[in-house]
Amino acid sequence: MNIIFQQKGSVKLNCNRYREYDKCYGRDLYWHYDPCCGNKYGSGRYDYWCDGGRNIYLCNCCRTSCGNIYFHKVDSGTNAVLPGAVFNLTSSDGTVRTATSNASGLVSFSKLKPGSYQMTETVPPAGYVPNATVHNVIVQDDGDVLIDGANISSFRAVNVKQPVSPLPVVNAITAGSTTVSGSGVSGSTVSSTFLNGQKASTTVSSSGQWRLMAPAGVTLDTGNSVSTTQTTPGSLPSPEVLSTVV
Repeated sequence: MNIIFQQKGSVKLNCNRYREYDKCYGRDLYWHYDPCCGNKYGSGRYDYWCDGGRNIYLCNCCRTSCGNIYFHKVDSGTNAVLPGAVFNLTSSDGTVRTATSNASGLVSFSKLKPGSYQMTETVPPAGYVPNATVHNVIVQDDGDVLIDGANISSFRAVNVKQPVSPLPVVNAITAGSTTVSGSGVSGSTVSSTFLNGQKASTTVSSSGQWRLMAPAGVTLDTGNSVSTTQTTPGSLPSPEVLSTVV
């Protein structure tokens, strides 16, 4: 079987890749399965044609290789691997693929066709600040991958550990009270959990003070426990402050 590179008539054909040929029947060309991209190229298209014999006519084609993206998600300070980070990879035609860092922090996108992509982190690892950076990815015809203009080997995907909120100050709670009060960081959310598991929340005022009402039906009796946390914007909740009603 002969492969002939040319134009079909006066029209330059649109062909940018090919794999090994299989058979040529009539005007259809069937390609072998491509183990890299998982596609069959050619059936019923017009970027090649047959003459009904043993000749296959192609435009000026070039071989391309698919690329793979592999990197580790790590702590910015300790380089500890971080599982659970979710990434979206969006191709130029809008197709979105998703990958999640595994227990070893590894993120992988395989069998990528040459072209341009954008990669973003959509879910950060638990306990870490989201990283909203949009990375520009290029998969070259030879399979090499560039991220933000540099070879993927130099790419480092990091997250900063989310800070923990400071403890709130909780004033003494006396039996028969219907409120819990104290001080904290302005704009923070303070939440208290009562003996029966019911919760109440409030926002710390600009003066640094807070006061919340016990839920309906909750009585504050001597010896009861109330646990209170504070969450500042962008931070994890503080450890619990345990108070005993006196």
